[in-house]
Amino acid sequence: MNTTFLLMAKYDSVTLTLGQVCNLLDKKPQTIRNRVAMGKFPRATNDGVWRVQDVADYLDRTANVPSGSRAA
Repeated sequence: MNTTFLLMAKYDSVTLTLGQVCNLLDKKPQTIRNRVAMGKFPRATNDGVWRVQDVADYLDRTANVPSGSRAA
């Protein structure tokens, strides 16, 4: 199934908060902020939330990377 639709169904929304992103990736908030600053993770919108599509695209891209070099 499409990652975007799975995430929208799981979170019942088209946006994700920092807490939801941290929970999804099993990372701390500062780790997410650091990766955004380094350009390795999508930026949040002006409202401080992430579009599900952006996070899903990130997950799809990193799913094909060997585990030793994953960005998440």
